Amino acid sequence: MKLKILFLSCFFLNSTFLFSQLTISGTLYGEKNESLAFALVSITHLEKDSSQQITTNIDGEFIIELSLKGLYSIEFEYVGYQSNSFEFELNQDTVINQKLALLPYVLEEIHVVGYKVPLIDRGLPADTIVRKVAKDCEIDSIRRKGLLKPQEAYQFLKDYLTYPAYSISEEEEGRLYAQFSIDSIGNISSIQIRKGYTECLENMIKSALICMPPVVMLDEGSNYGYDNYNKGFEVGEYLLPVRFELR
Repeated sequence: MKLKILFLSCFFLNSTFLFSQLTISGTLYGEKNESLAFALVSITHLEKDSSQQITTNIDGEFIIELSLKGLYSIEFEYVGYQSNSFEFELNQDTVINQKLALLPYVLEEIHVVGYKVPLIDRGLPADTIVRKVAKDCEIDSIRRKGLLKPQEAYQFLKDYLTYPAYSISEEEEGRLYAQFSIDSIGNISSIQIRKGYTECLENMIKSALICMPPVVMLDEGSNYGYDNYNKGFEVGEYLLPVRFELR
């Protein structure tokens, strides 16, 4: 009987050891120590190549339970802020508090309006209503020629961004955020859509940024202030809000 009890005790001890959880917890802040609610936290076990994502709560707090020790990478992302990632060794419960920096440049929001009217195929009689629209959400990758100043670049994006017919038919709308970089010769790269809604709306924004000609850059040492607002861009990361609205 004693042997049986001892065996069961060892079994439960080993089970607890094998299935014990390690936790990573913390709080995500902005530059003014404000909590960043519903930010994305991604963690990857680099040796097992397994990953998971969670969002912070209303107070910017998060907690992740993990069953494996080892080398991990963790990334924090929030709209309008520079993402931050790093690697660390997990051997015990760990607290990670992070502060994210604002993106240096936030552009004026572009408002794209669509109208919920029956879609007409011009190849059919005028009284024929086409209720199903083919899903054509391909990305346009043909870059336009030219060299644009800031106001010209903004106008190019406003003219390019139109409401996809498929998105109108599916009543897709909402505010999306495009984050991208501008290098020293005015090329746009590293395009990411934050808080995306649908493939068509996301690809419309990506196409506009991919197709936009290079932009004029400010001379090194110039200040990106009011006097230079329409003279050129600075090297850095930018955020472009785009709101699609159906009426």
